Amino acid sequence: MKKTIIEIFDYLKDEFKLIPIAYYSHIIQNGDYVILNGFDRENPNTKNLNIKVIFARNTYDKEVYSGLNKIEAFEEKIFKLLEKEHRKEILTNMEIKGISESLYAYVFDLRIPMKKVL
Repeated sequence: MKKTIIEIFDYLKDEFKLIPIAYYSHIIQNGDYVILNGFDRENPNTKNLNIKVIFARNTYDKEVYSGLNKIEAFEEKIFKLLEKEHRKEILTNMEIKGISESLYAYVFDLRIPMKKVL
């Protein structure tokens, strides 16, 4: 199990071949991106990392089926790699957002628990 924010972020970046960015405004073309969106505290020993994974595509109509296949594959891989390990729901939400006139995105919300060992 990954223990630091950097380890978790790098694991997702490498495992899913994601491009790390700081803001949505950095998305200017097709690609698969990751954003560290912050964290919230569950209790003094547990925090939950909030990470966004974004699959940006040019045309929704023409790429809808390839997009749906990618969604299902991503969801399945998150379940196998993270949800089983943590025994907790990690992928909490997915929605489609328009980024520009010619670019839309599938945006996944991941909530990854991190425990402190005292």
